[in-house]
Amino acid sequence: MDSQIQKDNVLTSKHFCMLPWVHLHFLPDSTAHYCCVSDATKPVAKYDGDISKIYNAETIKSIRLNMLKDEPSSPCNRCYELERNKVLSLRQSSNRSYLKYFDEAAKTNDDGSVNEFTMRYLDIRFSNKCNLRCRSCGPFYSSGWYADQIKMFPSLANTPALSEVGPKDLFWKDLLPSLGHIEEAYFAGGEPLVTDEVFDIMDHWLATNNTNVQIGFTTNFTNLGYRAKSITEYWKKFPKLIVSASLDDSGERAEYLRKGTKWSKVVENRQRMLERCPAVVFEITPTISVFNIWHFPEFHYEWLKAGLLKTEDLRLNILTHPDYMSFKIIHPKKRIPLILKWMEYLDLIIEELQISVHHYNKTVEGYRSIIHALKNDPYVDLRKEFFERNDLVDKTREENLYAVYPELKELLAD
Repeated sequence: MDSQIQKDNVLTSKHFCMLPWVHLHFLPDSTAHYCCVSDATKPVAKYDGDISKIYNAETIKSIRLNMLKDEPSSPCNRCYELERNKVLSLRQSSNRSYLKYFDEAAKTNDDGSVNEFTMRYLDIRFSNKCNLRCRSCGPFYSSGWYADQIKMFPSLANTPALSEVGPKDLFWKDLLPSLGHIEEAYFAGGEPLVTDEVFDIMDHWLATNNTNVQIGFTTNFTNLGYRAKSITEYWKKFPKLIVSASLDDSGERAEYLRKGTKWSKVVENRQRMLERCPAVVFEITPTISVFNIWHFPEFHYEWLKAGLLKTEDLRLNILTHPDYMSFKIIHPKKRIPLILKWMEYLDLIIEELQISVHHYNKTVEGYRSIIHALKNDPYVDLRKEFFERNDLVDKTREENLYAVYPELKELLAD
């Protein structure tokens, strides 16, 4: 079909993304999506035992046509928002990675269908199995949340705790032929380090001598062993692998935010990783929310000074969902000390660790993106909803917000 997008303007496009031609993302409820950051309420289709039907579902055909015209698509708003805040989005990084397959996109039929679909980017959340129950999560992504959910909403007692993409045997049979084409895999959760299929896939790649796959893990980093298997032994065998730890804060604040965390174990795991597989790339991928917006720079600086992180070992995310946990609920007048603190720590890190500001550095760009968002993101008064929902969790878990985050009493005051 005729397209407004050409190969030479893909990287400067506003809305085009290569992912609908090289990727499908699956969630634990068996729904297929455009990617992990697309609107989860707008799936492509639901897996029913035949993955090939989804490749040309009406929804994904429509998205492809929008992409080729460089027009916005509502399921993709998350990337657009990140880009407005000068944060590198999945859309932008995917275009860089898969631009070499643009000729396949150019062959798209007039109705948006493709004659052949080859999955090259793997991101499947095989189940919601997880050992934590994080504040910004829930039972859909974490089986660990089930007990709390039933205490808060007894009417949901008949809802199963565990959900999985399936039927499992049919899905694995469908997926297996694609594993030989995968160039990049992203394992997240639930919690990938307690997910059987993650180990099955790595075993398959090891058995087929396919260890050149670029692999990313996003893990809560609380457990490096599963069913007598040491994940560090796997990590050492894949030379293009990066471990991203979802660490938002330290000490009791980390244990409050991500319930089930034992902070001393997290520190021990990082030290163990440095001993057993020092060559494996490691980063932290905090989600900056109303909870940790004040303390995160302190935690990050501590780990830098302790040698647990390098200056580039940071990929900051800005929380957008649930929106009542966003730092947008802090009034702009209350944000001034926050802006000054992030600026102070950025200057401190640049000076003490001698980071060049003339070259791209994830830490520098990440801090600048938070500062930019604090200055420019509009105020959204969802404080009532924040307190109602957080208080309910506090009551269920017998915890107290202000005992852990006393500064929020002032930051969220009228």
